Amino acid sequence: MRSFEKTVAVALALLVFAVASPRLYAQSGHQQKQQGQTQQQAQQEQQAKQQQQIQQQMQQQQMQQRMQQQMAQMQELQQRMNRIMERTQQLNQDMTQQMQRTQSRQTEQQRQMQQMCETMGAMAQSMNRLMEQHRNMLQNETVMQDQEMQREMERFRERLGGMTQQMEEALQSMERVQERLRQPTPGS
Repeated sequence: MRSFEKTVAVALALLVFAVASPRLYAQSGHQQKQQGQTQQQAQQEQQAKQQQQIQQQMQQQQMQQRMQQQMAQMQELQQRMNRIMERTQQLNQDMTQQMQRTQSRQTEQQRQMQQMCETMGAMAQSMNRLMEQHRNMLQNETVMQDQEMQREMERFRERLGGMTQQMEEALQSMERVQERLRQPTPGS
């Protein structure tokens, strides 16, 4: 009887194995599928993070390039303003020398012209300080991260460029007036 019991036990074991095996296999396959999906999802999240980091780096590089470009433009404007200051100083010196040569014939126009030169020089110095402050703001990364602020800073730089152009043109007019004042007037 013992062998009969052993045979029944083995048969039952085989029966349980035959019935349970597909279920275990199915559960195992389901777990593998879930693990695969979890790994795939983790990879996708990793890729999304990498893409986001790349985009952030590109945005930072673009911002730095814009800042560098604006800094270079502001430096060029400051150089132009420095030339205006030099020219107004030279114009003022010329006017002073001319007035010393013609002390007895010093005219009101010459005095006014000299005052205009001094005022133009002071304006150029003020503009130069303003441009330096603008350049300092451009170096502030917090300010330049705001796109609206970037646009306003660019508009401001354009306005400064326009003002610089107008000052250069005004100085050219003043130089022509000074040249005209040097010429002897009829009857003198």
